[in-house]
Amino acid sequence: MSITNNFRDVIGEGGFGKVYLGNLSDGTQAAVKVLSASSKQGYKEFLAEVELLLVVHHRNLVPLLGYCNEEKIMALVYEYMENGNLKQHLSETRADAMSWEERLQVAVDAAHGLEYLHNGCKPPIIHRDFKSSNILLTRDLQAKISDFGLSRALTTSRTPMSLLNLLALLGILIQRAVRQEFSTRKLILTVSG
Repeated sequence: MSITNNFRDVIGEGGFGKVYLGNLSDGTQAAVKVLSASSKQGYKEFLAEVELLLVVHHRNLVPLLGYCNEEKIMALVYEYMENGNLKQHLSETRADAMSWEERLQVAVDAAHGLEYLHNGCKPPIIHRDFKSSNILLTRDLQAKISDFGLSRALTTSRTPMSLLNLLALLGILIQRAVRQEFSTRKLILTVSG
């Protein structure tokens, strides 16, 4: 695959295989996820991700730009997310750690993506592997959900959580985090004198 410069620039690795930085013919950067022969995920998950991403489109889902399904190479070509994943940005030891405002906006973006999957798709889609490492960030820190290999269409009569419920839960979690931070600071000030 010439777009990956012969698989030189590895930018990530997961259960699926390695992810390479690629350049499309128009100069657009892409992330190329190549299925490894030793992958725990297999052809079934590869096809599930392709089939899903060909029909779902939302500003908070990482778009599939193309795919390769040849004898020796199975690869998914995605929009490149310049700021990596959310997990990398949550560390308080990073010099460029995200502010609370940025974290809140990322959470709202992710909630919009989930809301679309749960309520905007017919049948609703459940991600089944939603975690900080599967929330990717653009140059401007817009959050986009990725890694749909384990996703499933909801075929039962259960109603998925609405955006309002997700936002309410998010509000509760933020309040707890703020209280915890305040309590910790108060304790430190009290102990330090």
